[in-house]
Amino acid sequence: MNTQYKNIAISGRVAVGSTTLMRYLRPKLEPEGFTFMSTGTMMREIMAEQGKVDLHNPIAEILSEETHIQAEKRVQNMLGSGGTYVIEGWLAGFTARDIDHTLKVLVILPDIDERVKRFMAREKVSAERAKAYIEQREADNEAFWKKVYGDYDFWDPTYFDLVIDTTHVGKEEARDRVLEAFSS
Repeated sequence: MNTQYKNIAISGRVAVGSTTLMRYLRPKLEPEGFTFMSTGTMMREIMAEQGKVDLHNPIAEILSEETHIQAEKRVQNMLGSGGTYVIEGWLAGFTARDIDHTLKVLVILPDIDERVKRFMAREKVSAERAKAYIEQREADNEAFWKKVYGDYDFWDPTYFDLVIDTTHVGKEEARDRVLEAFSS
């Protein structure tokens, strides 16, 4: 594969399709030697190591600032290691913003009602519960991140090389857009 990029960092809010995008990239890139990682999975592993088992609370309530910074440094070290990674997570693109050889992809879905529908289908909860969860989790995490990193818009499109709005872009098309951008 001839490309200026070695890695892909995928970010997005709750229920926009970022995890699905990573899942659709896996069959295409894993045979090429790429390692796949979700920062959410990594954070849950860190919480388990620390004996923190309430996985439904926002990370802001569970992990210390220091532990969170260590996890983000781990992501930066992976992306800068010379390996080939696809990393998906809320802050993956922000974390990789200064790493030139990483394609930073932002997945968006501006319609909160559509996000609520997707979350309801995935988590089998009511619309009210889904909306409350999305809004609270995003607000809590953003407040925590601003405390840790400063007053950033963590999903500012200028941090990203590619923005995909999944309102009318399907899973395969989103995957193909990333592969095209990665290969150019």
